Amino acid sequence: MGEVGERQQEGRPTRRRYWAERHGLSGANLDLDEAKRLWVSVTDEFRSKDMLQEFFGYPCVDGPSGYVPGLGGEDVQAFVYRRTRRRDLWPLDSNSPSWDEVAFLTAVEFMHDHVSLPTNGYVHDYMNCGYHASTFDREEGQRAYRAEVNELLKDYSTGFELDATGEVVRAAPEFMGDLLANPVHPDTPDDVTAGVHDAVRKFRRRGSAASDRRDAVRDLAGVLELLTSRAPSALASGDERDLFHLANKFGIRHSNDTQKTDYDPEIWFDWMFYYYLSTIQAFSRVVARPPAPTKMPTSPRLTRAQKRSPRFPDGSRIRHPRLGEGVVVTTVFHGAEEHVTVAFQGAGIKTLLADVSPLEALP
Repeated sequence: MGEVGERQQEGRPTRRRYWAERHGLSGANLDLDEAKRLWVSVTDEFRSKDMLQEFFGYPCVDGPSGYVPGLGGEDVQAFVYRRTRRRDLWPLDSNSPSWDEVAFLTAVEFMHDHVSLPTNGYVHDYMNCGYHASTFDREEGQRAYRAEVNELLKDYSTGFELDATGEVVRAAPEFMGDLLANPVHPDTPDDVTAGVHDAVRKFRRRGSAASDRRDAVRDLAGVLELLTSRAPSALASGDERDLFHLANKFGIRHSNDTQKTDYDPEIWFDWMFYYYLSTIQAFSRVVARPPAPTKMPTSPRLTRAQKRSPRFPDGSRIRHPRLGEGVVVTTVFHGAEEHVTVAFQGAGIKTLLADVSPLEALP
């Protein structure tokens, strides 16, 4: 296997949580200084794997001033400032000890957009210069970066994570990962899908206030209302009232004296949000489900009496002692009874019970 193939297989399994941490005895929550130090170690590791070469260049004995610049150009500090509007981010090692949280999380997002996995290159042997990459896979590099950085972000402060776009958001409960990744059925209409994703971004945005999270819950309730209007048959009587009880009675949609607001938003807004999100996921599947095939009506099973031949078939001639002669228009069985409809010559059309009427069949 070539060197590039070996590089692509570099990586590590998900960090194992050892005994002390599993039992809550390790003090796993990181403060800002610890988080910054661990993050700098991640960037150092990515540099050692040549995953910063595309944008930040690499040292080379043949390069101008002993360095080959990357896409960021020769003045990397100016490049970082242009992208972030922060003068204090670069160089990372010397500046990171003085960062506040805003600078730290800005640097985390910036580096996500500027790491990439080398996919091709060569080893410059002269004076042990090193590996010089020529092509890169940014998507794979960013995926590897998120995996490493999220291991420390989720233990920092109240818990954060980098989403797939490289934005730092509030960490979600681990068991909600699949729900956030696939909140609606793939065939869900665009207006519903967009509404759900907008609400998720609003709720999970770093620094979102309680009012932002309440608005996100309200937005999800609106999306659910739209979905239920498209699948009214999926709701039994009273279900719709119960579904929207939270939004209508707990200070989400309305502000009046009848609202119940004596609860801790930091706890209950999370629960309300995931309650509505999971309900929307279920309803999107109901709406996207193809309609059940219509069953053709089946004739009722005939009894033994119904299967017998009529005594007075259609078109036959009969005689009644009082009504006279006539022609059978139709014979129908209702249960075990044979009902004979006859057009009499003088009495008109009459329907009689064959078993009780004194009817006589004529040749």
